This record gives sequence, C-alpha cells and structure tokens, in this order.
Amino acid sequence: MKKGLTIVEMMVSFGILVVVLAGIFLILRLANWSWDIDSGKLDLQQYTRLVMENMIREISQSNHDELTVNNGGARLDFLVPNVTNMISYYVSNGQLIRSHAGTNTPIASHIDSVTFTLLDAENLEIQIQARKTVKNRVLTFPLTEKVRLRNE
Repeated sequence: MKKGLTIVEMMVSFGILVVVLAGIFLILRLANWSWDIDSGKLDLQQYTRLVMENMIREISQSNHDELTVNNGGARLDFLVPNVTNMISYYVSNGQLIRSHAGTNTPIASHIDSVTFTLLDAENLEIQIQARKTVKNRVLTFPLTEKVRLRNE
C-alpha cells in the first residue's frame, strides 16, 4: 500500500484552509474597522472637551454685566478684565470662531453648533454639538457645561 494523499483529500484540505483564512481575514478587517471608529469617537470627545475647557477658562473671567448672548444663543459677546475689545464665540461653516479686535480665529473644526444660555447672574450654560465622519460613519458628540461667572 502506498502512503500519501489523494487529489480529493488535497482539495478538501485546501478548501478548509481557504475558509479558515477567509474567516481570519474577516475578523481582522472588522477589528480594524471597529478600532478606527472607536479611535475617531475618542478623538472627537477629547477634542471637544479641550475646546470647551479653553472657552470656559476665558468666559469665567467675565461677569454678567460684561456678557451678552446674541442670535438666539448662537453667539456670545463678552469682556474680560484688562481687555478693551469685545471677545466673541460663534460657529461658522463648521468651525468655532473666536473673534477679538477685528480678528476672526478658527479655534475648532467639526463643530455643528454652539448654544449659549444665560441661566442667571452667575451661571452660563454652553452646549457644543461636534460631528466627524470616520469610515463613512457619522460620529456625533454633544457636550454641555456650566460656567460660573465672575461676581464683580
């Protein structure tokens, strides 16, 4: 008797190998897609939180009398100590703009909207809606924070 594999046994073995390799490839592809989406979500969240933190740091130096909410909450104009020109925040073409002394500086992109709500003489609420597309999937991140204004 000869020892060896027949052509049918070889074909079956090769077919099983192809199915196993295709399964591994599919799992790796799904894992990579998931990694990209999760990384995109994390980046969007961190970026939006950083933008909010910087805005809060500046706005909290203002007080109620030096602050005006305009355009139905879409624009904030305010003064801070030792600055004579008004500072403004608003969204234009997907960018959060900081306007000061005639200079409009984009400080963030991927921003759908920002809403400012004066709650009382000491508190301002800021809502940011950020949006980013990763792997043909739209990711959104809403963030709401309250700012305690200066009491002077």
